[in-house]
Amino acid sequence: MKKSKKSLILLFLLFLQVSSLYSQEEISFSHEEYQKMNHFIKKNKEILYLCKECTNQEIQKIRIFSFRSSFNNKIVVIKINEKELLPQYIYVWNIDKYQNLVALVKKDVHLLDIPITLEDNQIPTNILKNASDIPFLTQFEKQLIDAINLLRNNPNLYKEKLEKKLDYFRGNQFIIPGKIVIHTKEGQKAVLEAIEVLKQTKPLPQLEIKKELCDSSKSHVIDIGPKGIVSHYSSNGLSPSERISKLGNYKSMGEVISFGIYDAEEIVLQFLIDDGVWDRGHRKNLLEKNFRYVGASCGEHKTYHFMCVVDFGE
Repeated sequence: MKKSKKSLILLFLLFLQVSSLYSQEEISFSHEEYQKMNHFIKKNKEILYLCKECTNQEIQKIRIFSFRSSFNNKIVVIKINEKELLPQYIYVWNIDKYQNLVALVKKDVHLLDIPITLEDNQIPTNILKNASDIPFLTQFEKQLIDAINLLRNNPNLYKEKLEKKLDYFRGNQFIIPGKIVIHTKEGQKAVLEAIEVLKQTKPLPQLEIKKELCDSSKSHVIDIGPKGIVSHYSSNGLSPSERISKLGNYKSMGEVISFGIYDAEEIVLQFLIDDGVWDRGHRKNLLEKNFRYVGASCGEHKTYHFMCVVDFGE
């Protein structure tokens, strides 16, 4: 009986400990606090996030391309770039430092093992640098161009990436466990076709970043993004070549557009597969040997939340 009683006490203490940990994850907010949180996030173009599931609880800088939140039964759900983030691990820039989002909206807040403010010496030096080493590109836009150049430099690497995707098709459905089901138009057919093309593709010249191509891409994002348009044509009817020619003089031009994808490598893979695009225009533009220059811009889209435009020139 004594051992049984002792076991019950230990189980009860363990339950209290687990409950305490869980309560740290789920914090109650008032509607006013929820509105304040929205205000602080919307003021920022990027946030810092204390990634508790990462090794050494690393701090990540996240540029905000889309932001959604909801408030239900005093619980706040925040989604940045379609990824759910816990409010207590979000830091926003306020006045002259990064401050904890929950601490900003609550008068009396107690966050165990989480600093209320992040000083410069607590933030990795690479995060304090500019988002990109090219001032007119965000870090994501630079990553997207780097991914395109990696494809051109090493087509076989992307062939292998495409081959791995084949296992996740069930008919025309692309299914990765734990993620949403993507309904494709062609199933494996477009992927297999792209693999065969890459088998025959030799390394291509690296593309040089041109500001005028970044500007033409950006003008298209600013134009069609807020309107929810899905087209290479501008809202006033300009084609990509007409739009690019207004800013730069090129022998030939091309454009690729992605909607709703937040990963640079996945965007390039989508362009290569070109599911449902009869002429495979996106794939052809990425692998066009005569192109020498590139520019990119990404931003919000009314319908798909996020979009990227990449323009090419010879």
